[in-house]
Amino acid sequence: MLRKWIVKMLTGMTLSLVMMETPLLFAADEPSKPAKEPPPAKVPPAPATPAGVWTVEKGLAQPESAYFDPTSNAIYVSNIEGSPVEKDGKGYISKISPEGKMLVERWVDGLNAPKGLRSVGPTLYVTDLDAVLAFDLKTAKLKSKVAIPNAKFLNDIAIDNAGVVYVSDMFANAIYRIENEKATLWHSGPELPLPNGLLVHDEELIVASFGEDLDPATFAVKKLGQLWSFNLKTKERQALTKQPLGNLDGLENDGSGGYYVSDWKAHTVYHVEADGIIKAILTGFQGPADIGLIEGKRLLLVPRMMDNKLTAYDLEALPPAK
Repeated sequence: MLRKWIVKMLTGMTLSLVMMETPLLFAADEPSKPAKEPPPAKVPPAPATPAGVWTVEKGLAQPESAYFDPTSNAIYVSNIEGSPVEKDGKGYISKISPEGKMLVERWVDGLNAPKGLRSVGPTLYVTDLDAVLAFDLKTAKLKSKVAIPNAKFLNDIAIDNAGVVYVSDMFANAIYRIENEKATLWHSGPELPLPNGLLVHDEELIVASFGEDLDPATFAVKKLGQLWSFNLKTKERQALTKQPLGNLDGLENDGSGGYYVSDWKAHTVYHVEADGIIKAILTGFQGPADIGLIEGKRLLLVPRMMDNKLTAYDLEALPPAK
């Protein structure tokens, strides 16, 4: 009897210990909680925006991108004039002097929803929904058209020192690479959320994100975008803004390791300095889109998409930001 009682007691103790330890084993296997998302950056409002050096008010219709080409000494502006997502043939490119004079209102027309602009040598590239078009800067004639079958919303363009073209597809969370008139997918996925503005700086591709989880009908996002840097060789990503900043659009180099970037919905242009400090430097216009820069004159070109205007601001004359 005693022996049976001892065996029974030991068996019960073993079961109790197993029951006590089992939850601990399961707890150790539970996945760790995701890191808490950083709050949006708090940037003091921009000082009162000056009138600008000049403004083009006539001949523009939903200007999306402004780009200064030093070879032809002219500014090229893409005009959507209609839906930014439809093939309606209403879009066109205007040619403007560095002094703000309209040279040719419809330098190229018959486009759909043209957006990003960049040039290399005698060629101007422009995105047009699902294709990248190349025009001769002297004659305005079409030199080539590279269609990207899976593209959803081609937006901005950047070109590296070898003449390779990079194109953002905002709706597809993707960036394409074009070389010798052939397009290949360069990068895509969740770490490339809504890529909008592009800029090649040294060996890095700088990407301005519009945000995350876009509603295509309203362009509303659930999370604001940041400024990212991707190594052109390894595609390693680094955050240039440590916190979500805005619905980022256009992007230009400040020449000192920092960047100028526009926020389409906040009606603001920011200066992201080399040390990561963010300052609002311009505000008060509707839909600042893909900004441009005339480096020799230190003029920042702001296409005011919903105002149907293009304004040039002297960066040296701006009031100091907070």
